[in-house]
Amino acid sequence: MTYLCVDGGQTKTAVMLLDDSGRKVEAWRAGALTTPWKPGAMDNLRVVVRSIAEDLGRRLRSASQESPEASCFSLTGYMEGDETIPSLIREEMGRAVPGIVRIHTIPDYVGNWAAATGGEPGVMVIGGGGSVAYGRTGSGEAVRIGGWGHLLGDEGSGFWIGLQAIKAALKSRAGVSQKTALGERVMQRFGTDDDRQVIREVYSATFSEADVAGLVPLVASLAQEGDETAAGILDEAAYHLAGISLAVLRRLGDLAVYPSGGIFRAPTMRERFERALARSEVSVEVKDAVSDNPLNGVFLIARQGLEQ
Repeated sequence: MTYLCVDGGQTKTAVMLLDDSGRKVEAWRAGALTTPWKPGAMDNLRVVVRSIAEDLGRRLRSASQESPEASCFSLTGYMEGDETIPSLIREEMGRAVPGIVRIHTIPDYVGNWAAATGGEPGVMVIGGGGSVAYGRTGSGEAVRIGGWGHLLGDEGSGFWIGLQAIKAALKSRAGVSQKTALGERVMQRFGTDDDRQVIREVYSATFSEADVAGLVPLVASLAQEGDETAAGILDEAAYHLAGISLAVLRRLGDLAVYPSGGIFRAPTMRERFERALARSEVSVEVKDAVSDNPLNGVFLIARQGLEQ
């Protein structure tokens, strides 16, 4: 008995075939996904899913294996209630792998939640390229706060921290705000001493959200060295991540919070987050994530669904 697990993101799509114990049977990668509401996204999704289905069919035939017992597609940008995407996935999978029946389609943050909590009731807050808090109770009641993208939200994310660092560097150099080592170190990262070059690069078509988020280690390092501006950026990020966590807790009640994502691996970030939670009117238990590999959560949902 096997399970097909798919973690579809904007840089790559990871695919794994796992046995009932979670042991890897096969693993491969498919193309990156386009955010669903952008032009060409559905065509892109069809191409990626078709390639997964065809690859799966070939692998099953070569190993004389039966179709997976179930599958789960965890997709960036997918919103629950939109039947268009699950329908497309069922169509493409059914064409290449006729025996596949149970197919779960979930937003990526649900896969992250299942990985972080082990599928148990709790609130997962992820600080990564974006930021989102998602909680689920034992009765299946669920609430999501955040996950609105960098134009409308994502405060406390890697992108947000990196962007604050660039802004602080430019303002410091212009004499608008207090002196900070970010002024010099951010310019070094860009390889220039010309503010105009930084501005041109940030607004260029080739400069990505990942490039901005790549400044997080620099901010964390300077904060440890005592730079007030860098420390303030991390404190504000922690405040925002605590805020969306508390918003979920107010609606779902007494649940543990599981921080997950690369931001929480930055030095002192976990401590800053817990201090921000402690300043609230709610007593919060913070637990280590069971796993920060979303495919582990995808496997849990493929195997047992979301029903409690």
